[in-house]
Amino acid sequence: MKKTIIITIILIAIGIGSYFVWQYFFKSAPTAVIEGGATLPITGAEAPTPAERTEEQGQTIAPGLKTLSSRPIFDYWINKNTDDVYFVDLNGEIYKISPSGAEEKINSQTISDLHSIKPSPDGSRAIFTFGYPFQTTLSIFDIAAKSWQPLPAGVTSAAWDPRSNNQITYLKNNGDKSAIFLLTLSTKKAVELTKLNQKDLDLEWVLPDILYLKTKPSAEYNGFIWTFNIKQKTFAPLISEGAGLSVLWSDNGKLGLQFSGNGFTNSLVLIDEKNRVIANIGDATLPSKCAFGINNAYCAIPAQIPPRAKLPDDYLQKEIFFEDLIYTVNLTTGETELLPNTFSIFLTTLIDANHLSVQKNRLLFINRLDEKLYSLDL
Repeated sequence: MKKTIIITIILIAIGIGSYFVWQYFFKSAPTAVIEGGATLPITGAEAPTPAERTEEQGQTIAPGLKTLSSRPIFDYWINKNTDDVYFVDLNGEIYKISPSGAEEKINSQTISDLHSIKPSPDGSRAIFTFGYPFQTTLSIFDIAAKSWQPLPAGVTSAAWDPRSNNQITYLKNNGDKSAIFLLTLSTKKAVELTKLNQKDLDLEWVLPDILYLKTKPSAEYNGFIWTFNIKQKTFAPLISEGAGLSVLWSDNGKLGLQFSGNGFTNSLVLIDEKNRVIANIGDATLPSKCAFGINNAYCAIPAQIPPRAKLPDDYLQKEIFFEDLIYTVNLTTGETELLPNTFSIFLTTLIDANHLSVQKNRLLFINRLDEKLYSLDL
């Protein structure tokens, strides 16, 4: 493949120096504990503390590549109505980056033990999950009102209606069982949709009337994804098993990038909404390191993966870090092609890209090596 040839050239050009850089970043990095119990990788004896890791936002660090956030962040999302980018720093404070690049704090309340952030389809609201897994709490933040709407005690997972920012479904534990509810935010009325004999699942609402119930991704066991039809109140298996199973769905839910891995072999395939394989993608990467665009997908693919790395576990737990190149993925054939700027960026700047998003003519991502938000021109 064209990409394989390019990788070989890169590895030869970098040679022994690349090997030592790889050793430096791929070994289990020591961590520093910060407020709230989160950790940061320490990449050298003189690694700065989070308070010292400051940098002017919008600074260009390579052709077409620049930092957007002035500090390390936990996660981010895009308000599609205004093109503002919102991020949450490691203390749980919320900031806004305007299209001009100006940064503004919009919420000073600190949030400890953050677990995930799920924005509504238009990005005007977001579900925050924190206190996981011992005292899991979910609350919805409204950007315009700068207000919080907590979800009921016992809720462990929630998902937005893909057509609206006014409806969510949530999974609530009840002893050793659970139930799925549909909540209308404007009326604050919740309706029980069904009961389950299982708990500790994650919810995802991808297609208009179809919920996905899925296991948390781990190479330690075979995961699954089941569908629940909201109107018909029926269940059906979508993906019956797969170690390390995780899927990134396109905005319309018609395409997915599906990963599976068991520590020995890894696989990334392009599927449709019925789990029919459209194409195999030759080089393994994780779905969280990809994003769907209009005509193709974009993936950060590691130049090399440590032998027998247990994915996604080792990556999620920050036991390993990658050096990535950015590729486009053909949504018909699965073929990959290196983005023009990324070869020169790879030679000058280390990137471990996670949580990719396409915003107009640029690609946003978190660089796990410094935990800042970056943009790459497309």
